[in-house]
Amino acid sequence: LHYPLRRQRQMCIRDRLSTGEKIWKFDTPDHIHSSAASDGDFIIFGCDDGNIYALNKSDGKLAWKFKTGAAVQSTAAINGGIAFVGSLDGNFYAIDIKSGELRWQFLTDGQLFHGAAVTTEMVIFGSTDGWLYNVDQQTGSLNWEFKTGSVISTSPLVCNDKVFFGTLDRHYYAVDINSGEQIWKYKTRGRVRTAAIVWNHYLIGASEDSHVYVFSAEEH
Repeated sequence: LHYPLRRQRQMCIRDRLSTGEKIWKFDTPDHIHSSAASDGDFIIFGCDDGNIYALNKSDGKLAWKFKTGAAVQSTAAINGGIAFVGSLDGNFYAIDIKSGELRWQFLTDGQLFHGAAVTTEMVIFGSTDGWLYNVDQQTGSLNWEFKTGSVISTSPLVCNDKVFFGTLDRHYYAVDINSGEQIWKYKTRGRVRTAAIVWNHYLIGASEDSHVYVFSAEEH
């Protein structure tokens, strides 16, 4: 049987997933706390050396790296050929995936540990300064900001017209994605440090109080 080259490569990758055979590896000079993200051609991740790296998916060779002012521990969000990544230097960066060139950056008064949520027009992220930011995806200009009582300690989750996230002040928040106004908040008995998920019509989260919480959209 003769398969197209692309299909042969896909079959080869599946075979290696079954056997655990390594395809390639890439060494960095410091620890990696950032999960990798990909647009299908490049693999993007941050490193504690302050760089954001882009590797060619096929061979693991460096395509480019972008230097920030501190460790990069957040996971990149990718949309429209742009990687959106926060750094512990307080800046949120929008970087062209193909060239590695900076499109724009947005400075906060805290550190950025967690990934962002993206829509077709917006990028939403939280900072240790206690603010949730919504900026324009193309320009980086501020659409709105929402103040909480403590460090924003999860990645935001967008579902329909709402943004959900947790904080170290023990709350889950729901904010209107267009206006930035609070819809509701719920206080748990512990810090919230894990991102919530949406399943059917339910929001599911957890707290350091050892409880899992389920919120119904119909109730709020």
